[in-house]
Amino acid sequence: MTPEEIAGRMKLEEFTQSVSQQSIYRFIAFKQWRHRLPRKGKRYRQRKGAETGAHLIPGRVDIDDRPDIANENSEIGHWEGETVYDQDGYFVTLVERVLRLF
Repeated sequence: MTPEEIAGRMKLEEFTQSVSQQSIYRFIAFKQWRHRLPRKGKRYRQRKGAETGAHLIPGRVDIDDRPDIANENSEIGHWEGETVYDQDGYFVTLVERVLRLF
């Protein structure tokens, strides 16, 4: 559990005395327990460079380059897709633009 989760849980369960996440982090630093945290006390680093974003998708077509008829929603067969990445895997949704079928 992270200090944020512990502090939030204490507020949720209405303890008589709650502790802030900063206080929990200070206690962990004092006891030298940073190695026991989920990320070992390291801050999240956002990825940069050629490995991120649109460069990962080969043959990617920008949304501005799609045909005008797709924007009019008058022709069946144009699909929109959304991909969400989580630490457990990927979640993909596809929706047909005219019929709103998924």
